[in-house]
Amino acid sequence: MPIPPDLLPAKGVLPDDERNAYIDRLVAQPIASLTEPVRLSSALDHLPRAYVHCTGYHDSVMDPFVERGKAEGWTIRELDTEHDLHLFDPEGTASVIHGLATLVD
Repeated sequence: MPIPPDLLPAKGVLPDDERNAYIDRLVAQPIASLTEPVRLSSALDHLPRAYVHCTGYHDSVMDPFVERGKAEGWTIRELDTEHDLHLFDPEGTASVIHGLATLVD
């Protein structure tokens, strides 16, 4: 599945050489990773689930995943950043991950 252009870092938000190097490393997502059933043990039922919703841009592609997480009671965290949160807010990303890790017994 090709990467939707609106999920790529917008021009001007990163230095061009950094943006281009990042985009050059991206690969298409195999559609089967979204559609192929996975068999897992019942241990999965005991794992916490979370979703980090990036709110710094219009995110219609990811909206169904946010809604699913909410409907299934996942822990939802929001960051006011673009899709590539590790590029645009590395400190916020680390903080969210750390906070989620502290929720695990």
